[in-house]
Amino acid sequence: MKVNEKTKWFGDAVPQKGSFICWKVGANHRVIQLLVPADAGRAEFAKVLSITNSERTQDFTWETAMVDHDFVYEVGKTVYPDNGFSAYGWMDDSPGLHFFMDRDMAEAFGTGNY
Repeated sequence: MKVNEKTKWFGDAVPQKGSFICWKVGANHRVIQLLVPADAGRAEFAKVLSITNSERTQDFTWETAMVDHDFVYEVGKTVYPDNGFSAYGWMDDSPGLHFFMDRDMAEAFGTGNY
């Protein structure tokens, strides 16, 4: 889904079972691709698959989180939130890994264009 004025408030639909891929943007506006395994409790933990720039022309091996600059995402590593996990992940201040189901939504959020 492309993010624009008509779609910016559409919610993400997280699969209720099975693994899935999701996205987020780090402090340096690098796009982080995550794999949430089937047993991860909907982002209790996730494996970092790739980190790229928004143009998809440059790969990176690591990126820091946008809010907690001490939290590092490294390609090939599994990340666990330092602040615990909440099943209510759609709430902005809830603990856990926050993500978007769509890369475009993650990029729009990361640049403030949401």
